[in-house]
Amino acid sequence: MRRLLPILALSLLAALAGCGQDSDPTTAGDSAGEATGTGSEEAVVDTTARTVAAIAVRHLGEDYLRAGELTFESDVPQPDVATGMVGASLSYPRAGGGELIVHVSVIPAESVGTHPEAARCGEYAECAELPDNLTLGWEKEEPEEDPGIVRVIRTGDDNVVFVSLSGPAITGDPRTLDLGGVTVEELIAVASDPDLHLRVSQTVADSAAQLPRFE
Repeated sequence: MRRLLPILALSLLAALAGCGQDSDPTTAGDSAGEATGTGSEEAVVDTTARTVAAIAVRHLGEDYLRAGELTFESDVPQPDVATGMVGASLSYPRAGGGELIVHVSVIPAESVGTHPEAARCGEYAECAELPDNLTLGWEKEEPEEDPGIVRVIRTGDDNVVFVSLSGPAITGDPRTLDLGGVTVEELIAVASDPDLHLRVSQTVADSAAQLPRFE
């Protein structure tokens, strides 16, 4: 059975978009805007897939095999939630052989908000609410069909950050598993990075322009 990752993942993201809204009103999106120069004299520019990849590499390490823009499969209709998405895909060597695939994307909050909340967390994945508007979710493996997937989602007023890992067999809570080279803590660090935003400082953009092995 072929997993339609874009549809299921983004549906789950939409369902989780309202999580944590009763917590601290200072959102991750707001703090990211401040960290990237909003309201200061430094110029800000639209983020790009290369910038998203460079920010992820800060936390995942520079030993990635390749990186590129995250796009949806051509035969899968793009849901409305994807409008305005900027994302990157990175491949890392997996301990014992094979690869680990990390997807990182930033989506305008209003795009997520317009998508029908047809999918609930418990339907597709087990979840754990984390501090700072973060949600950890995972789907367990289907033996001989699908190894499962781990997701970290950060919600904010301005944008939603979505980080996923596929490759290792997910047999339970990923915080208790050896994921083959990438840890849940690293995925959380990527999702929590204040520069991971739809607008970034010119300094961040210029630094990302030097990222090697981006196709």
